[in-house]
Amino acid sequence: MIEPQAPQPSTVEMLQQNRAAASPPRKRRRRHGFHGMIPDGVPDMTGARAFVTAVFVVLGASFVGWTASFISEFRDQDWLALLLLHSHLFVFYPTLGLVALVAFHLPATVFTHMYWTHITHGRIRYCIGIVVVLALSWGFSSHLLTTGAREVWEIAPKVLAVDRPEPSTCADGRQSCRRVALLDGVASVRTAAQQRFSMSKFARVCRPDPLLEVPEDFNRERFCFAANGKLSGEACCLAQARYASHLDELWANPANRSRTDQLDQIALPLKTFFVLVVVTIGVLLVIWRRLLETEYKLIAPAIERALLIGAVAMLPWPFMDYAFASAMQTLSGRWSFAPQLRLSLVIAPWALLLLVFFLGRMSRKIERMGQLAGAVVSSVALLRYEELNDVAVRTLGVGAPTWIVVVLPLLSIACLTALRWPSHLQKGMNGVFGRQPEQPTPPSTQ
Repeated sequence: MIEPQAPQPSTVEMLQQNRAAASPPRKRRRRHGFHGMIPDGVPDMTGARAFVTAVFVVLGASFVGWTASFISEFRDQDWLALLLLHSHLFVFYPTLGLVALVAFHLPATVFTHMYWTHITHGRIRYCIGIVVVLALSWGFSSHLLTTGAREVWEIAPKVLAVDRPEPSTCADGRQSCRRVALLDGVASVRTAAQQRFSMSKFARVCRPDPLLEVPEDFNRERFCFAANGKLSGEACCLAQARYASHLDELWANPANRSRTDQLDQIALPLKTFFVLVVVTIGVLLVIWRRLLETEYKLIAPAIERALLIGAVAMLPWPFMDYAFASAMQTLSGRWSFAPQLRLSLVIAPWALLLLVFFLGRMSRKIERMGQLAGAVVSSVALLRYEELNDVAVRTLGVGAPTWIVVVLPLLSIACLTALRWPSHLQKGMNGVFGRQPEQPTPPSTQ
């Protein structure tokens, strides 16, 4: 029996096959992101990347634009003293805040894509989560904008320039004032903070614990920055109350408010949203750790490096925030004997959460040592928070040296560079996290 022969290719088909064999294979175009090259096999995440990038660009622009507006508006006043007094706002966000923003871009993109494609009812849950974070940001910001303590930069420079102490004859320093001028108080606090590490001693509690005796040092005379002279605790508290009330009275008139204060109506909700997003990413990292390892294994090392750099960038913020609170209490008074709770305090449990995540990748012995060290550091911070505030005031707050405004931007640039480390350093960091070094992915052919 004769088997049928296979059909022979035509002349045209043979020419096409020869042309295809002669032409070199096309290389796939390598994809790059903020954190380096994206390996082959990783989803494009184009929609998630575009959405996160748009949101983060708006946040970054608000960080830089708000500080630029402040410097432009107060350039003829003692702007450096005001800048460092409020370093948690005008120094942190346009420097280390930008580093954290860029660092968390990749985790935010991955979690957005994960909810959109891999999680049951993820799109609905993601949208609900966004709405909740927006509502919390707006509610918290509205509360601070309407009922929070007023700050000196919220008053227009032209009003601060004509502000005088009470009485005006006390400006020569021969007698204590009932209240110093607003800018004079800030300048005196900066001068003292540059020379000493114990500014908390000048913020005596004006409302001592009613169930305990009055502290002995409350009756002693001590320099009072709100009065520019030595006063007892009760007399200084009255001067501090006058300083704070005068600030509130000026702000109550909309004509006296600064341009930076008007921009804060937009900037504060955006900054609050940024903090809540950062905290949420840390929580999601623990919740969806296994799914992250399964679906995004190729870029998991890059995510971990970004989280580490972002966490390090966020750590100075609570120190700057409490440095401001401690320094401002020397002018407007400390009206509670309990530790003050501020939004930046959320970074402490968040950092411990990330510490547990990273330690879980290391050996059991190192993990236990890290957990013990975290508990010790937390206990010391809780028991000696006033001393820590004094150090923060001197190094990151109103008493910080002038060169800090140059060093922090340079440090931020170094951190941004670290997000795109060379391959040999990336392998070293992967080894710290207990991962195998990343191997370069050869270009695929199609």
